[in-house]
Order: sequence, then structure tokens, then C-alpha cells
Amino acid sequence: THMAAYGVTATDINQALRRDNYISAAGTTRGPLVRASVDAETDVQDPSSFADIVVRQIGDKRVHLGDVAEVELASSNYDSAAYSSGQETVFIAITEAPGANPLEMAANVKAKLKEIESRLPADLKIFSDSDLSVYISEALTRVAITLIEATIIVILVILIFLGSLRVVAIPIIAIPLSLITVLFLIWMMGFSINLLTLLAMVIAIGLVVDDAIVVTENVHRHIENGEAPFLAAINGAREVALPVMAMTLTLVAVYLPIGFLGGLTGILFSEFALTLAGAVFISGVLALILSPMMCAFLLADHDHQGTIANWLDQKFTRLYQTYERLLDQCLKNRGAVMLFAFGIFLSLPALYLVSQSELAP
Repeated sequence: THMAAYGVTATDINQALRRDNYISAAGTTRGPLVRASVDAETDVQDPSSFADIVVRQIGDKRVHLGDVAEVELASSNYDSAAYSSGQETVFIAITEAPGANPLEMAANVKAKLKEIESRLPADLKIFSDSDLSVYISEALTRVAITLIEATIIVILVILIFLGSLRVVAIPIIAIPLSLITVLFLIWMMGFSINLLTLLAMVIAIGLVVDDAIVVTENVHRHIENGEAPFLAAINGAREVALPVMAMTLTLVAVYLPIGFLGGLTGILFSEFALTLAGAVFISGVLALILSPMMCAFLLADHDHQGTIANWLDQKFTRLYQTYERLLDQCLKNRGAVMLFAFGIFLSLPALYLVSQSELAP
């Protein structure tokens, strides 16, 4: 080979590359108002410069790297190769830094790539082979659509069962007010609008109207019994204040601890848990403050249910009677009911042990 002909070894080439290809700081220069660092261009930057590196001196003759090797610009690693649609490519993976917004990062990268592509030769193209931000954006869109659909379904269900539009308006108003306040809490806690926070808001829609429905229905019952709306709002809200507070705090106590878990579980579900707990707490506050006030102003004297609600009440009469008979039998056989409940409680550890478990489905 050429190396053997010139008596050049691999060690000679390695030493020559280390000797002639390095980065050196030449020092600093300064003036009355300026101080600047000076760098010497001691590193080799193109194939021809590498080919001119002297690897050995034989008398007056210098042996250059180009004499014993073929110098070309190539890959630093041949253990792997990247192909797209059968074409050899140069693959560059770009990932966001911890805490960065992937959607914002993807938008900035695409804008920068367009700027770079405009300066490339005509035969070079830049394209994105895989963009996870597209899937994230689509998932966020689907969850947002689900949020709207869930809101519409909840409104229709409330309208069917409560009947009166004025009665329905009160718990319905609680939905956007609660969600708007939750968005403020998300901003205050430093969270973002992501899959987990949107999912928490979807679940919260059904929860935030519960308290408002309980208060509104009780005030509506007082009005049907002949009380004035203002007095009915006071008495109705006072009667259910403690149950509403207990129900709200119970739900908060269930979701809130999840937000303070450590490890991977805490990282994944802290935003979900804190968002959901905040939504439930806000709904309880609105139910005890805003709902009675709206009942006093929106509900009219003897504001009866609509035709659909009356029809549903008639259909549910048989169900009520069946439930009453079943409840009467349970109260007469308290021992058997307690024994059955105790058996279910004892079976929980066994059911937990035999159930399959994993981090995510």
C-alpha cells in the first residue's frame, strides 16, 4: 500500500492530525472602550487542507496525508445509514429541551428550515420525515371538540330533566364560569393547555354542574311550594350548604393528593389532578354564591317544570315506587345488607391482587 511504500504508520497519521488540527486561543486585545478575544484559525476545515498535512519527513521529501490516503468529506460513522423513500439522506433529530413547548418549538424549527432551504443548492432539499407536533396538535383538537360535545350533552340533559329554561340557565352558566376560572388557575400554577389539562376540563364539566343543580333544584322546590324567589334562594341554599360543601371537599380530597405524588406518576398526572381539583372547588364556591343569587333574580313565582319534565316525572313514578320497596326491604334486613357490604369490602384486596396493572394502556 501507499503507507507501506512511504513507511508511514497509523500512529504517524494520528499524531499528525492531532498536531495540525486543533483550536487555539491567541489571547485578547483591548482598547479604551473595547476588550475582545482573538482566536487563531489553527483547525483544518476542508479536505484539501487535510490532504496537505505532513505525516512524515523523509530527508528533503515531505510525505503528505494525500499521498498515502484518499481524503474526502464523508460521514464520521458508517455503522448506520438513513434512508427515506429509498433515497439516502442525512437524518437530524430535533427534540425540545425539558420544559419547552413542543408546538412552539416545531413552529420555530419549520420557520428556520425554510430560511435555511432558501440558501441551499437546487439539488438539496429539506423535508420533515416525522413530526410529533402534528399528532399533539390533532390530539389537542380532538380533546377540545370532546369538550364542546360534552358541554352540549350536559346542557341537553339538564334541559330535559329540569324543563324550565330559566331553571336550566343557572347550572349552565356555571360551566363557562368554572372553566374560565380554571384556565386562570392553570396560568397561575404555570401549567399549559395540554392533553392532561384538557382531559381534566372534560371530566370537570359533569362535576361542576352537580353542585349548581343541587342548589337550583332545591330553590326551585321552595318556589313551587309557594315561597317568594328571594326567600326561596336563601332557604334553599341554606338547606344544602353543608352537603354541597361536603361533596365538594370530598372530591377535592380525592384528586388533590394525586398532584403531589412523586416519580413518573406525579410528573404525568400532577397537572390533571390539580386542574380537576381546582375545577371542583370552584364549582362548589359558585354553587353556594352565584347560583342562589341567580335563582332569586331569574326564577319566577310558581315557576313550574316544562311539559317534557312533567312527562319524565310520570314515567319515573314506577321507578320511584320500585326503589321505595327495595329500600324498605333493605332497612328491614339491616344485618344482611351490612354483611353483604362487609363481604364486598373484604374482597377488595383480592380483586386488587388479581387485577392486571400497568403504567398506561
